[in-house]
Amino acid sequence: MRALRLFAALVALAGPLVARATDAPHAASVIQNSTGCEDCHMLHFAVGPTLTKQADNFTVCTSCHNNLAASFTFGGKWYSSDQGTPGAGGHSHHWNTSTTNATYGATPPTSSALSSYTPGNVLQCSTCHDPHPASAANAPANVHVSVATGTALAQSGGATSGATMTLAVGATPVPNGYRIQIGPAANQFQVSHNARYQSTTSVTWTSTYTITAANTAIPLSAAGDDPALSVTFSTMPTATGGYWDFYVSYPFLRMAAGEGELCVSCHAARNQTHTDVESSTTYGWGSGKPFSHPVGEAPNANGGGYDLSTPLDVNGAVQGAAGKDANATNDLLLSPTGKVTCVSCHAAHNADSNSQTVDAR
Repeated sequence: MRALRLFAALVALAGPLVARATDAPHAASVIQNSTGCEDCHMLHFAVGPTLTKQADNFTVCTSCHNNLAASFTFGGKWYSSDQGTPGAGGHSHHWNTSTTNATYGATPPTSSALSSYTPGNVLQCSTCHDPHPASAANAPANVHVSVATGTALAQSGGATSGATMTLAVGATPVPNGYRIQIGPAANQFQVSHNARYQSTTSVTWTSTYTITAANTAIPLSAAGDDPALSVTFSTMPTATGGYWDFYVSYPFLRMAAGEGELCVSCHAARNQTHTDVESSTTYGWGSGKPFSHPVGEAPNANGGGYDLSTPLDVNGAVQGAAGKDANATNDLLLSPTGKVTCVSCHAAHNADSNSQTVDAR
C-alpha cells in the first residue's frame, strides 16, 4: 500500500510537469544537446529551491543565455552591469533587486502570477518570465523569429541546393523549432521539429511538401506544422539535403503585457489617466513635478486636441509612412486597442535610451 501511495504521489507531481512542457527556443528542437526538463531541473539533490541545477534563478538562465552565439539577439546575454540605473546607464530592468522602491514608484506586484516568484520580495528573471510556455495571449505584438522574415535566407547547412528560402510569418504562430530540408526529391522539402540537434536516426519528419514553382509561397499547413508560416524558394532546388533552421516564439511572459498590465502590476503609481495627471497633488501637475504620463488611454483622451493619432518617428515622419527611418526599435507603439501604455515608450530589456541606435530585439 505504501508503494501504491508513493506511486500515486509521483503521478500527481508529474502531471503539472507534463502540462508545462517547454516551447521553442527552450526546447529540444533548438537547444544544443537538450534533454528536456533535465537541462535545468534535478529531481534529487537539486541546488536551487525549485529543483534547479543552479542555486539561483539568474544563474539558471544565464548558464545558457551567456553562452549563446554572437548572432543570437532574442533574449541574448545578461550581465549584472546591464541593469539600468536611473540617470546613470544600463539597458535593462533590474532582475535581482527589491520589489519596493518609493523613489520610482515600485511596489510588490499585485498579480499573484508575479508575486509568487519574488522570493524575499526580490525580483528575479522568473518574476516576469515563465520559461515553459510562450503564450501569444501575453505578448500579442511580440512574435520572436530567429531569422529575418521577408528576406532571402542562405542555407543553414547541408548539400548546396542552389536556392535561397524566404520565410513569412502570419498572425499568432505556434511556438516551435523548424528545419526545412530539401528532399526526398529535389522538388520537395520536409519539415522537422527536432532535427537541429538530434542524431540522424532520431530525426522526425512531420510532413513532405512539393515545390511547384520558384517564387511561390507554400504554407506549412500539414498536421504538426503551422499554416501561419509559409516558405518561398528563389529557384527550383537542384539537389537534396540542404536545410534551413529557425524557430518562432514569444517572450515567455507570465501575464498579459499588450495593454501594460504587467508593468502596472508593480508600478501602480504610474497607472494614471489624464484626469489623475492633471489633478493629482501627489503625482500629477499639482505636485509641481508630474510623476507619470497618462497610460491606458488613447491619444486625445482629454479632448485637448494636441495629441497625434499616429506617433511620429524620430526623424519627424509619421511612423509607418514614407520617409520614416529604417530603425523599427525606436518606434513608439500603441497597444492593440490603440492606447498609450508603459511599453509604448519603454522596453524592459535591450533599450539604451538613444533613438539613433538600433537595439537588439
